[in-house]
Amino acid sequence: MRQGAPRAGELVDFFAPVLAVKVRPMFGGHGIYGPEGIFAIDVDGVLFLKVDAETRRHWEQAGSRPFTYEKKAGQQAVMSYFALPDEAYDDPDALRHWVGLARSAAARAEAQGNGKRPARR
Repeated sequence: MRQGAPRAGELVDFFAPVLAVKVRPMFGGHGIYGPEGIFAIDVDGVLFLKVDAETRRHWEQAGSRPFTYEKKAGQQAVMSYFALPDEAYDDPDALRHWVGLARSAAARAEAQGNGKRPARR
């Protein structure tokens, strides 16, 4: 998966062809918010987008990987975010597709009450 693009200061512009976003610092990375709440995170220059049971197969078929981190006790935690496929960094239509999947997963999570709070407006 591609790393190092886009930089934190470029995230709003990167998503602009698809969606107006708000970017907030969080845990050494950034949360990326649309109208339905958080749908993506930027960690060390890698974009990870929200997935759920309905969309996970699309990400897996694209060869994407989940966001993982090591907990204090040494266990691996797997989050419900997968890396944005490389094609979407250079193709606005591909970006639109993946962002659409992530936003739908975020909206379902919010509707079920297990999404994060929407960005302040």
